[in-house]
Amino acid sequence: MTEQIMIYKVKSTASSNAKELFSNDSKYFFWNVTKLKNLIISYFVFVVNRTSKWVLFAQLNKIDTQAIASQPKEPDIFPNAQLSELDK
Repeated sequence: MTEQIMIYKVKSTASSNAKELFSNDSKYFFWNVTKLKNLIISYFVFVVNRTSKWVLFAQLNKIDTQAIASQPKEPDIFPNAQLSELDK
């Protein structure tokens, strides 16, 4: 197996926002590209949210996804954000 696996812990301060990063159909999870910059498409990621008590096992399938918020709560939080897309 040549793929790498990353384990990323969601900080307690970001826990409540993490659920907002799932796509409407829950097929994708979007995360800041800087956290996944050392991965190659098809590598695996465990996202662990201890505060909300869930773990996501996913595979990186796209880098530099455009961030478009349908109802931004705080529009200035992620100006020109670069996101990575994880397949659930």
